[in-house]
Amino acid sequence: MLRRDRQIRMQIHQLMDACLFALSFWLAFRLRSDLHVVEFFGLVPIQVSFRDFAWILVILIPAAPLILEAQGFYERSLFCLRRTTAWQLFKGCLITSVGLILVLFLSRMMIARMVPVWFGATSFALVFLKEEVHRLIVRSKLAQAQIIRRFILVGTGEETRRMKHDLRTKSPEGLEI
Repeated sequence: MLRRDRQIRMQIHQLMDACLFALSFWLAFRLRSDLHVVEFFGLVPIQVSFRDFAWILVILIPAAPLILEAQGFYERSLFCLRRTTAWQLFKGCLITSVGLILVLFLSRMMIARMVPVWFGATSFALVFLKEEVHRLIVRSKLAQAQIIRRFILVGTGEETRRMKHDLRTKSPEGLEI
């Protein structure tokens, strides 16, 4: 039961992260093509449309959660250190940005060089912000009452001590015996 709930939660987070990565690619492209940003940084305006690069989302949406999963991003506990979360997310965003650069280079698509860089930064910021909001929600008292799994152990003293030890080692958080 606990494993299935955790797997469903992980799939929901993967779907949200895939959407956030797609949003961050669109946002990076939009920022790079905005005239105010171009004037502020003294860049050359780009003349291409986002529709020319929309096919990248077909690759990016399934690849981003897989890369994060390979970094162990979804195997963290709910209350791990922010440093651990940031490091795993940074590695995942860096690998995704380098992969985006390689895909653009191999497909011979000409895009502004700052788009993949801004994509990495915005994807990191959006996913980290999602994780912080999730952390705040999970730490609330209402969520704590929903997350905690309650078990009643019935048996001899020896059996209940052994089962309690086994349950604590397999799932130390979110468990009340």
